[in-house]
Amino acid sequence: MGIYLNPKNVLFKRDVASEIYVDKTMLLSKLNKLVGTNENYICVSRPRRFGKTMAASMIAAYYSKGCDSRELFSTLKIAKDASFETNLNAFNVIQLDINAFYTNLKNEERNSLFDKLSRAVNAEIVAGFPDVGVDVNDSLGNAMLKVWAATGETFILLIDEYDVLVREKD
Repeated sequence: MGIYLNPKNVLFKRDVASEIYVDKTMLLSKLNKLVGTNENYICVSRPRRFGKTMAASMIAAYYSKGCDSRELFSTLKIAKDASFETNLNAFNVIQLDINAFYTNLKNEERNSLFDKLSRAVNAEIVAGFPDVGVDVNDSLGNAMLKVWAATGETFILLIDEYDVLVREKD
């Protein structure tokens, strides 16, 4: 669908095709057990260069309604797990790469990073849910709440490279 809302599985497809890919899809089995519970807020914290971005791409490809990932995952470990079909491409996913967004802003725009990011994501939410009444100037949280209130649909929110704000502090 979009860049942020319900991304396709292109990034993970590229990861799997890489010669150095290591199958970590059983993480999805663990996550599937947490969906719909009070334990569904998860932080994957690893050192730099330890595969967090690849994990985010895998999670997005698996859960996103924006694509059909059955074939992509069919040869991976998760395909043999009892929970494989349960949540495959069943959720609205918002995937944010804070570093990519941050580096595309001019220095004077970086103080309004969250406003600009919210507007960019909300533009896709407006396009995906035109009858809900989301405004691009809503906070991202309010936009997701409006969708949930109108449709009952929930979101999986993936935030990658959130530490750019500390790393790049002037």
